[in-house]
Amino acid sequence: MRLAIGGLPGSGTTTLARLLSERLGIPMVSSGELFREMANERGLSLSQFGELCERTPEVDREIDERMRRASREMDSGIFEARLAAHFAIADLKVWLKAPAEVRAMRVAQREGIEVERALSVMLEREKSEHTRYMKYYGIDLHDLSPYDVVLDSHTFNPEQLAEIVLCCIAQLSSGR
Repeated sequence: MRLAIGGLPGSGTTTLARLLSERLGIPMVSSGELFREMANERGLSLSQFGELCERTPEVDREIDERMRRASREMDSGIFEARLAAHFAIADLKVWLKAPAEVRAMRVAQREGIEVERALSVMLEREKSEHTRYMKYYGIDLHDLSPYDVVLDSHTFNPEQLAEIVLCCIAQLSSGR
């Protein structure tokens, strides 16, 4: 089984991917981990590497290509990235959503910053990503049609989200 999990910052994609990885006993490939790995390879801090990605489309595209390659090479796995449904080979594609204010509170807690600051940085990042993804790939992040399931992580907690996805997997498996 290959799962693609996408969502905007603070939507809970990493939390859900980790839960499912543990429950299913399959590996997880995270775009955040790829990002950190690539920054480390270049001897850059995360913020320096982020700036490099903004200026250098080839570096940004390399992250997506590593995700694509990993999904081709693995028989099963969970691929967590904003564009996972577009680049990972997956049997089930899940998008997590939540209101911006809720996501900002999560990001603020995770990063140890003020909610207002988290919201501002998050919205700026999303604007940049929307522009880059449209320019590089013609992908509109507002178009959720590539996803099989769209779940609200404000309505459901991580355990409930995992149960819903596991039910979807069971349904897919029984239909084969």
